[in-house]
Amino acid sequence: RFIILGTITASGAITPVSMADNGETGGNRIAIVEGTASGFQINMATYVFSPIVDGTGLFTGADVVRYLAGFFMFNTIPNSQNWIISQFNSLTFDPLDIAAKSSYPDNVAWLEPRQREVWLLGAIQSTEPWTLSGAADFPFEAIPATYVPNGLLAKYSVVNADNSLFWITRNAEGKAI
Repeated sequence: RFIILGTITASGAITPVSMADNGETGGNRIAIVEGTASGFQINMATYVFSPIVDGTGLFTGADVVRYLAGFFMFNTIPNSQNWIISQFNSLTFDPLDIAAKSSYPDNVAWLEPRQREVWLLGAIQSTEPWTLSGAADFPFEAIPATYVPNGLLAKYSVVNADNSLFWITRNAEGKAI
């Protein structure tokens, strides 16, 4: 049995939908993004489907959303080196909850949680792991001296299996590895 909760209207380029949930004890929310300036949420306690409304202006849309230890994490649209997180166990935002991938100036094409880390996969030539440090200003920190000099060749190839990440990557010369 299916219940239609809402509709996402495709506009322009069609990209896959990305969804993440914060679980029953974390707020009963599912975040949905699809590569435009819009984002959506489902309240799983009431089954209400609604747009993500951000009065701070931090959320500008995304095409990837993930969840880790109380935080929804998004890449940003238009794609940039930035990624943002929600407030703890909610889909509200603080305008200071933004960080930038800094090892190489390529866009964050994908982000993927792995244990208590989030891996930022660049569109061209870099991948950076960040760890959940619990810092007051921004709860994630780049892991010092850790950098993978390969980017993401096939955006939707990322797989998290057996506590490891796998993806189709490319080196600085653009060759698949």
